[in-house]
Amino acid sequence: MLSLPPRLALSGLLLGMAFSWPLWADRAAFPLLPCWGEARLHGFAPSETLQSLLWAVLAGLTIVFPRQKVLYGLMLGLLAFAVASDLNRLQPWVWFYGLVLWIYAPFGVSQDPDVQRNRLNALLAAVYVWGGLYKCNPYFAESNWPWFCDAFAWSRPLGAWPGLGYGVAAAEALLGFGLLWPASRVWSTRGLIALHGAIVVFLLALDWNAVVLPWNICMAVVLFWSSDFGFRISEMGWGGLLLLLFPALGLWQGFPHALAWKLYDNTQPEAVFFMKNPRFNSETLEQVWSKNAFDGGDKLALEDWCQAELKVPVFAAEPCFQKVHRYLCRAANTEGPTMKVLKVCPWNKTQETVHTWNCPPKAPTGRNH
Repeated sequence: MLSLPPRLALSGLLLGMAFSWPLWADRAAFPLLPCWGEARLHGFAPSETLQSLLWAVLAGLTIVFPRQKVLYGLMLGLLAFAVASDLNRLQPWVWFYGLVLWIYAPFGVSQDPDVQRNRLNALLAAVYVWGGLYKCNPYFAESNWPWFCDAFAWSRPLGAWPGLGYGVAAAEALLGFGLLWPASRVWSTRGLIALHGAIVVFLLALDWNAVVLPWNICMAVVLFWSSDFGFRISEMGWGGLLLLLFPALGLWQGFPHALAWKLYDNTQPEAVFFMKNPRFNSETLEQVWSKNAFDGGDKLALEDWCQAELKVPVFAAEPCFQKVHRYLCRAANTEGPTMKVLKVCPWNKTQETVHTWNCPPKAPTGRNH
């Protein structure tokens, strides 16, 4: 049974890939955002589709032969390569599955079952503790909470009460803390399983971000599987302590939201490309703009584009926005102000800032005399 968490992680990864196949295969227009270098539409040969199919085959073999733990290491390596090729693949669910594989991989970490179990418990607790704490902000309570409640007629009136949004966020954090004590673990597990069930129902009703549905189910199953396990800090080692505390880096606004368990907190930076009567050097980009532009057809939100084409939220980090901005500047062959980036202070809505970026000047086409 100790092989259940990594097998669930790999199954969830395969389902997540299926729900977001354009993210992993050859896409239409949204570029790859590699860790190094500029945004580009195509990756290394062989094609992205063939690479992803090979990863899927390896994941399937690992599920069938869970005792061959060297396969966990291979999957981690391939997953790291996929993320390095496109940072948009570093979704919270991919990050979670990768950490589960790291806990059970045969290198650099303990193979003691008690240590592995306690590190997994530390990871689960961190997701809920930090996820709840980061939601305790007006952007969640006053914006995302009403949006969630809008899923059903009976829940819509609840969205008018921001205090309930703060209460839900605090409850998630408290349930996460409850996973760390044997006396409260069973009740916390039941509460969190119910929370995942509610998320699945509401997201289905809202018809939004279906890619996280397998993750919510996977998390609920892992919680149920581990509900009768105790938690001992002394048996999780430095790795478990790191899993518990590293999300605190999210207090620094430059740290990627996806890695700090900032889930639905609504404080991520947002980028909008704007241009009057745009003309691109790609018919596909013309179609993207026509389909997703708003405000009279003059603006394109990167989040809307990424959700529409890749079926996942955009990786909300300034370096990624810059790569997409330069990509669109080259495709539109334009210069001057063309992108606005909104940044917020999570607990003070009066400190919102909007930064405007310019496309670089066009290169001269002839000689200067």
